[in-house]
Amino acid sequence: MSLTKEEIHMMLYHLNDEQIIKVYNYILLLQREKHAASSMKADHQQRSPKQ
Repeated sequence: MSLTKEEIHMMLYHLNDEQIIKVYNYILLLQREKHAASSMKADHQQRSPKQ
């Protein structure tokens, strides 16, 4: 599913403060997971013997 910035803005515009906080926390969680996954991948690549 792909949304435009305008569509996302309109969705967020209708949220109350509590809902916006939940969205913000979810985005942070996704960023941490992505960072952790990329860190694990980089760590694994560093440990793998190069051929």
